[in-house]
Amino acid sequence: MPLSINETGKYITGLINQKRFSEADAAIDALEAEIPLADRHRLLGWRSQVRWEQGFKAAALNFIRSARAAEPRFLAHAYWTAVMEFELALYADAEETLRSLIQNCGEYGDSFYMGEAQVRLIVCLKAMGRVAEAEQLKKSVDPQLSAYIGGELIEAAHL
Repeated sequence: MPLSINETGKYITGLINQKRFSEADAAIDALEAEIPLADRHRLLGWRSQVRWEQGFKAAALNFIRSARAAEPRFLAHAYWTAVMEFELALYADAEETLRSLIQNCGEYGDSFYMGEAQVRLIVCLKAMGRVAEAEQLKKSVDPQLSAYIGGELIEAAHL
């Protein structure tokens, strides 16, 4: 019996975490003909993860942006786009993506990405030198919210 799309994602992510990039690429390639058209955007997302972990950051960003364009309602693509843009110091792009993600989280009633996106946006604004704007936003954010940025847990209360 074939794996569900979520099980497939866990399998591919496991390969990526084990640095088995060729196998992850092969698994993604094998899905090209089998995966329903509505889920094809996920292939781009997984390819993005592979490239990012291989150190091909620009290629990874291109893949995740393509995934986001293919399925803009899939919040994980917007989240990873913002993460990559931020990590690559593309702060203006990250700001735009984070604001869009926050708006979509509100519209869809999604709290999973909302808090981290808000914390990331504050950090992003500060990185661009827009401290007053960041401080204003911070007032509207739960101080217990946090985000992993650059491998470090950043809490809103300590920004």
